[in-house]
Amino acid sequence: MKDFFSRIAGYAIFFVLPALSFAQVRFFVFGNPVYVLEAITCVSLFFFIIARFRGERDLKRVDNLLIFGFLLIFIGILLSAYLSTGIIPEELGVLKSWIVLPVVAGFLMFQLIDGKSDINAVLMSWFLSISIFSVGLLMPGPLSEITYDGRLTSIFPSPNHLSFYLLPGVLIGWYFLVLTKIGTRSVPILLMESVILLALIRTESRGAMFSLGLGTMVFFLASLFGSRAIMKCCYALLAFLAIFCGYVMFSGEYVRLSDGGVRSPLASRVMIWNASAAILEKHPIFGIGPRNFQNEYLAIQHMFPPYLEWAVPHPHNVLLSFWLSGGLLALVGFVLLLISACITINVGLSGSEVSERLIVALTSSILLSILLHGLVDDTYFRNDLSLTFWLVLALSFAAVRIGKKAATGVAV
Repeated sequence: MKDFFSRIAGYAIFFVLPALSFAQVRFFVFGNPVYVLEAITCVSLFFFIIARFRGERDLKRVDNLLIFGFLLIFIGILLSAYLSTGIIPEELGVLKSWIVLPVVAGFLMFQLIDGKSDINAVLMSWFLSISIFSVGLLMPGPLSEITYDGRLTSIFPSPNHLSFYLLPGVLIGWYFLVLTKIGTRSVPILLMESVILLALIRTESRGAMFSLGLGTMVFFLASLFGSRAIMKCCYALLAFLAIFCGYVMFSGEYVRLSDGGVRSPLASRVMIWNASAAILEKHPIFGIGPRNFQNEYLAIQHMFPPYLEWAVPHPHNVLLSFWLSGGLLALVGFVLLLISACITINVGLSGSEVSERLIVALTSSILLSILLHGLVDDTYFRNDLSLTFWLVLALSFAAVRIGKKAATGVAV
């Protein structure tokens, strides 16, 4: 078989998204932890390199802005870690699991997808894995563990983290329902969609439901009307956020939430954001390095009496997480990634190929839901979350590349 090694590399990397529920499974090599999904990524990379040397694969061009954004994030976090704690094994582990290997996985996904059938296979296997896991969540057993206040958490660190895992499944379900149209073929998909949605509701994550609602709206509008609908949605979203932030900042609500007298998820986050701002006043350029937020946070607890939260490993905002973990370099790098994604998605949604436009509408809705949920939580700095971000980004760029090739007949 002429493309044997290329096929093995593709099968391996296509398996990563469906296997996200195994993200915390690990083994040790010479005393160092290696997660299963990292091992799969390394296997794919190994066979991809062999395929390249054997002439089975040509390198597809990667967007320069994307590369530059990644380099800024990598350098920013490396520099911040060095200045805060020094380059210790824990910090190298963070770079490996949250930055380098997720980017490698995204690169391999982009390189190894040859057509929309590959993308649909990845999406369907991801959708099936989430739906099967959701059945386990809703049945009595080890997967149906709940928190003290009755929220579904399962094997994940928190209900919110579980909602990060489930949310893309609902959006993928909408995609396949549109693809199959209403009929007998759509019944199994509708059943799986319902199971995932029910499990998501049981996490009681307000951020997830909010981002799912807007993500669903963007998916249907973008799939029907293209990039102009996305721009209108963005304008409406920005207007909504401006009005909401203005109301919170210039009314008594902000004072009521930030003085520590009200205990609620939003009040806790306002207090955490205030603490994050105080930390950034001391470390505005280089941040405090990854995995150091809780120590810095507890050191200034006396500034925010009475204190609502004690165990807070991250600032509950993805932009603050990048700024604190890697300084301004990492923050600018992440913003460049988003700009690159927006430019590429706009091109994809403006294309004439309906099937590719539908895929881009889906991936853009998943990315948007990640970012919206990231306003009130950290949706990146875990190994499974960073893998999801980069792999969905890769699917977006691959779909646009395939659409261009179909439209022009020229490989890009």
